[in-house]
Amino acid sequence: MKTRITVLFALAALFLGGFSAFAQEYVEAPKWRIAVQGGYGRRIGKYQATGNEVVDTHNKRLFGGLNYGADVAYYFTDSYGVGIKYNNLHTASKDAVYTTDGRSGMYSEALDIMFVGPVMSTRSINASGKGIFLFNYGIGYLSYDDFGRLIDDEERIKGATAGYCVELGYDYRLTSNMFLGANLGAISGVLNSYTVTTNGNPVKYTLDKDQRESLLHAYLTLGIRYYL
Repeated sequence: MKTRITVLFALAALFLGGFSAFAQEYVEAPKWRIAVQGGYGRRIGKYQATGNEVVDTHNKRLFGGLNYGADVAYYFTDSYGVGIKYNNLHTASKDAVYTTDGRSGMYSEALDIMFVGPVMSTRSINASGKGIFLFNYGIGYLSYDDFGRLIDDEERIKGATAGYCVELGYDYRLTSNMFLGANLGAISGVLNSYTVTTNGNPVKYTLDKDQRESLLHAYLTLGIRYYL
């Protein structure tokens, strides 16, 4: 599946590059693009069912949530540029619980999967100058931060790995420099180790091959872009 997605985005990049050559005689392309966006993101894959309805419902909520980010890119030609991308998937869940020792309270958990890194960008401006198609791809730093609180006890799981990002976008002109944009993208990476800190006591774990955590997720966002 990952190979098919990569091939699809690669074909899109070739199309956008060719279409840009047709359009550039009509439009003077700006050099800088600054973007902020927000929307929905969801992890791709199956969570591990426990057989406990409360726990499984709690874990399902952690698979999807708020996705937000920001980008800055510089285009050294009408079609191609480089930039830096920040993207964060934030999910959360909270439930009332009762422990075996007779305590009751809330179990809350918040998860952040954050990508930051350089990207290559291909763009194509349509003949009217009102629309810009984009394809971005890059490799960067991908972090995992899962913080949970069970009544009075706290636990945090943190790790990091290399991340890979592919993204399709479309920007529509609102004013001379301001655009409204939409992005559809995916970020992938595999966590090989992490550190678990329980009530202030950290322990590092190295994961076996069959225990490694996939951080693959997809997102759809809307936002504002400013071109210079």
